[in-house]
Amino acid sequence: MPGFSFKELEIVCRRLGLLRRETVKGIIWEGFDINGNYLYISVHMHAKGRDIPKGTLNQIIKRLRFKNEHDFLDFINDKKRRR
Repeated sequence: MPGFSFKELEIVCRRLGLLRRETVKGIIWEGFDINGNYLYISVHMHAKGRDIPKGTLNQIIKRLRFKNEHDFLDFINDKKRRR
């Protein structure tokens, strides 16, 4: 799977309808999906401009309730796709 930047993650969070909340150490993206599941991820400030490490990306994929890496990649590539 190709590397993803935190900027791309921000785009995904916006497309999912998550709200951005600033904290002292970074940003929290939170909201609900169409099934009523609470979605929540946090991004630390020092991470901006870097690629997301593989393990962290897997945790984010699980927290955002994607089926797997390929489902996440399809969501990124298909601009019209909504949850």
